[in-house]
Amino acid sequence: MTKETVPKLTPGSRYRVMSMMTRDEPLETEGTFKGYSMVGNIDALVIDITPKGKEKGKEKGKGKGKQAKGGKEEEQLRLIPTQMVIFIEILDQMEEKKEEEEASTSRYYM
Repeated sequence: MTKETVPKLTPGSRYRVMSMMTRDEPLETEGTFKGYSMVGNIDALVIDITPKGKEKGKEKGKGKGKQAKGGKEEEQLRLIPTQMVIFIEILDQMEEKKEEEEASTSRYYM
């Protein structure tokens, strides 16, 4: 496998994550990947599970949802500890943004 064929989790991509909930039943999470976080000393995936039609202030029909100040639909985030992940399905993969290194603007005087 080359570097080009290995997928990476990229912010803005949509994934379906199957993780352990109980011994007998897994938990399925579908949403937009926001990034990584820490839960104590364990890495976790941050997934926005807001229904697809309600993302970024778009609303399909009249649904009950949490309203943030200002009347916009609030994000619903789920943190999934990485050690609990069984598998991840890629639904919509965004291209990885390559950030250019900024030239150092600091000066050193001796």
